Amino acid sequence: MQRPAFTLSFKVSYPQYRDYYIYMKNAGKSPRVTPILLTVLALLLGVAALAVYGMTKNTRLSLSVTAAAVLLWVASLVLRLGWYIRVRRRARRRYKAERLGKVESEVRFYEDYFSAHYPAFSFDGRYDEIARVDRTERLVVLRMRSGTIAVVPSSQWKEQMSRFLSQKVGSEIPHGAL
Repeated sequence: MQRPAFTLSFKVSYPQYRDYYIYMKNAGKSPRVTPILLTVLALLLGVAALAVYGMTKNTRLSLSVTAAAVLLWVASLVLRLGWYIRVRRRARRRYKAERLGKVESEVRFYEDYFSAHYPAFSFDGRYDEIARVDRTERLVVLRMRSGTIAVVPSSQWKEQMSRFLSQKVGSEIPHGAL
């Protein structure tokens, strides 16, 4: 087996983990619709359905407005379930945060490929699979084309590794990323 050009062994601290969490939150922002708003709209549509039936005695129109109200209410329940699942994820994240600094991770850079070993998963990747390299205050993040990421603390990252990686990847890394 060949010897790695660089081997980084590190334990992730809480500030680095928080930096990673903020990085991942900002990487995929999506607008949220609150379940309370959907429930209020469902109630308003239900009242409108009663008003339409009371004024026009048109059952078809009243039933269609009632169906829309029920669909909005079901959508609000689905969103509430999603929020419940998110709270469970927060609990798992808190558990992971308690384990921080106790488990060692390792990233090895070989001549032809690199290997990342984290407590939860590990993977090997080729240098041409790297889509971009981002730097935060405490982390260097290697983003792969497949969506996988390798995270290295900035304290472990040296300029020699930046030059080594620039040689291996070539002009594919976005300008100013390293």
